[in-house]
Amino acid sequence: MPNEVLREALRDADSWDEARIEAMLREFLEDMKNERLEEAGWPLMLPAYSMSKMVVNLYTRILARRHPEMRVNCVHPGFVKTEINWNTGVIPPRPHLDHLDHLDTPGADGLPRPHLDRADGGRTPLSPGSRSRGRRPD
Repeated sequence: MPNEVLREALRDADSWDEARIEAMLREFLEDMKNERLEEAGWPLMLPAYSMSKMVVNLYTRILARRHPEMRVNCVHPGFVKTEINWNTGVIPPRPHLDHLDHLDTPGADGLPRPHLDRADGGRTPLSPGSRSRGRRPD
C-alpha cells in the first residue's frame, strides 16, 4: 500500500469496522474517478482488485472479532496462474486448492494449524493475520 497513512492505520486492524471501511472505499472511488490514485497513494497495479483484497482481509478480522466462537479465516493461495495475471502465476489453480478443507482442523494444541498441508506433500505456511479469531500468534 503506497499510502503511508493508510498503511499505518492498517496495522491496527482492531480499530476497523464496516463504517470505516466504507468511508475509505468512498475516498478510493472518488480518487479513482478523478484520476488521483497515484497522488493519493492508492495501489496502481489493478487498483480495484488490490483494494478488494485488502477489504476482504479487514472484514475477515472484523468477523473474527465479532464471532470469537467461530473460526474465521482468509486464505491467500499464492501467485496462482489465472487470467487476471495473464497466466503468469507459478501455482496451478486446482491442485493448490484441494487441501483447503483442512484449514479448520486444529493442531494438537487445539489451535488452528499454522500451515496448510499441500496435496504434493509440502507445507504452505499461513500468514500471521490468517490465524483464528484474527489474532497474531505470540
